[in-house]
Amino acid sequence: MASPMSFFRRYQSTLMVVFGVSLMVVFLVGMVMPDPSAIFRKNEQSSVNEVIVKFKGGQMTRQDIDYARFRHFSLLRFLQALNNHASEKSGQQVLSSAMPLMTIPDPNESGMAQSDDAVLGQKLLTIKAAEEGLVVSDDLVDDYLLQVAGNKVVSNAELSELARSATDRRMDIRQIRDQLKRELTAIQMQILINSGLRFKVNQDGNGNPQMLANPTEARQLFSQTTSMVSAEVLPLKVADYLAKVTNDPKNAEISEIFEKGKYDYADPTHEKPGFKVSRKARLQYFVADSNAFLQNEMNKLTDKEVQEEYDRLVAAKDMSVMELIPEEKKETPEKSDETDLAPTIDDANGETPTIESPNTDENSDPAPTLESSDPPMTEMPATESPEASATESPKALDSEANKETETP
Repeated sequence: MASPMSFFRRYQSTLMVVFGVSLMVVFLVGMVMPDPSAIFRKNEQSSVNEVIVKFKGGQMTRQDIDYARFRHFSLLRFLQALNNHASEKSGQQVLSSAMPLMTIPDPNESGMAQSDDAVLGQKLLTIKAAEEGLVVSDDLVDDYLLQVAGNKVVSNAELSELARSATDRRMDIRQIRDQLKRELTAIQMQILINSGLRFKVNQDGNGNPQMLANPTEARQLFSQTTSMVSAEVLPLKVADYLAKVTNDPKNAEISEIFEKGKYDYADPTHEKPGFKVSRKARLQYFVADSNAFLQNEMNKLTDKEVQEEYDRLVAAKDMSVMELIPEEKKETPEKSDETDLAPTIDDANGETPTIESPNTDENSDPAPTLESSDPPMTEMPATESPEASATESPKALDSEANKETETP
């Protein structure tokens, strides 16, 4: 039976030519054809920078929406971690009394479109709040965090560590506070928009307030606050008509009219009389200029007091004066296989004194201390192996032996 390789031996020259030509064709075509991975990366980059929505004064790309959603969920994880930390410190479950933030659905549960709509709505509320001049102060943020912690005081250092651990070191406490300001601003703007509008409860019983969807009623509510009329007013003076009154009223008639309106306040828009006296109050007030007060207090401060306060804040690790710097990983020194001799210090006579180990004998004198005018040496990580550190210089051993033979 012929060997299977006999065919290749017989036509090896022809096969080599065919394979060689095929490799050259593949090489040339590969140079002309674009890289498939580059095409994939280009498509991915274009999808990230794709404009999802445009609105008056701006737009949001896919990357902008995803990053806004990431900040929202990072804030929620931080607030949950803060509540858990306060519960651990107090030894019992702490109930948060803070106002809940706006809900952004998880895209994996409710779909990407619904989650994107919630992110866009929060963005538009934040922009409108900035146009209206709504500002959330740092004190309001501190009060909100205190309410989340159940009125348990948490230091700034603990807040910084919670922010890093809750966000996998992607956000620090300053970014968390900025995100909380944006969300609280959006909530305040939502409250102002909904003020004066009536709400109803969902039919499914969730209890979430929703505006009435009736277009007619919504138009009426809008007209009540925006409609304007042009009117001409003609003043009528009562004194001009007193002269036309010729008959005086009887006491019975006056009493009857008084009985009808003695419990009502006077209202010029109603024909019914009102004789009830309105509540009056005597007030006093004073005007204070906060800028002048602040400037006077600043003039009383000295440079020494400012420096002392700054040092105190730095010692307390207050975030108003501290700057977060990412921690650098410390490299462990490599162990050396070589044995180095212990460093020696030459005295004034050129001899090498040795440092004795402390004597445990109660009658012996305390070991002398080595004094030197040179500055103390800085401690450095050990670079010697345990075996190498046990090796001593010959001079040190001889000197120690001589010390043991001396009589006290």
